[in-house]
Amino acid sequence: SLNDRLGNVENLDTTEKANLVLALNETYQELATHKADSVSQVGGVHGLEVEEGTFTPYFNLSPDDTITYSQQTGKYMKVGNLVHLSIRLTLTSVNIISTGWNLYIRGLPFAGPSVPVPASFVFSNLNIKSSGVVQGSITTNSIALQWVNTDGGGFLNVGLSDLKSNTDLRVSLTYKLD
Repeated sequence: SLNDRLGNVENLDTTEKANLVLALNETYQELATHKADSVSQVGGVHGLEVEEGTFTPYFNLSPDDTITYSQQTGKYMKVGNLVHLSIRLTLTSVNIISTGWNLYIRGLPFAGPSVPVPASFVFSNLNIKSSGVVQGSITTNSIALQWVNTDGGGFLNVGLSDLKSNTDLRVSLTYKLD
């Protein structure tokens, strides 16, 4: 309560009470003029700008390959120079003829940083090697996927040929724009 913070304000004389009211009004005015009406307003307080939207991510394919998506969604939120992406790619059919092509997700709404940034994702029905984990990282214009062998065998790029007709991939990633 105010009494706990300032002492018993009832014991203040009229001038002290008036000064206290003035000080509280000044503090309120400073706070009121310092806040944004909406944090998503263009040129918001301290330059904070929030932008949200959607995009259509896709796997880069060779000209001879075809895939069909049942889900192909991307959402982003850009706050100042930070970007958060959420991606879901679910396949219903895959016809991969080419060999040696690495798996990349393209169609990103903003260029990635010049230094790779790790991505977090969940997948099912991907032709990965025996024991290992899949990791991803964003580069300037795509997300690359790699398989990491937990038996100490290093890492390999995940290829187009690792996709299956029921592959489901979900990606979450936050990065800073250069």
